[in-house]
Amino acid sequence: MAPNSSKWDDAMNAALYQSIYDVLDPKFTKEDQAAIVASMAAQGYSVNWNGIR
Repeated sequence: MAPNSSKWDDAMNAALYQSIYDVLDPKFTKEDQAAIVASMAAQGYSVNWNGIR
């Protein structure tokens, strides 16, 4: 059972984003994928699209 949290911590944010992704099942274009990878890189994360999906 998930903990009852009054604050949005990293784990809760991650669970929310995963839930949204699972429910909406977005279809990203190649341009969308590149923009997401670039955004992650700008935040200091070294990832590629295969690692994200």
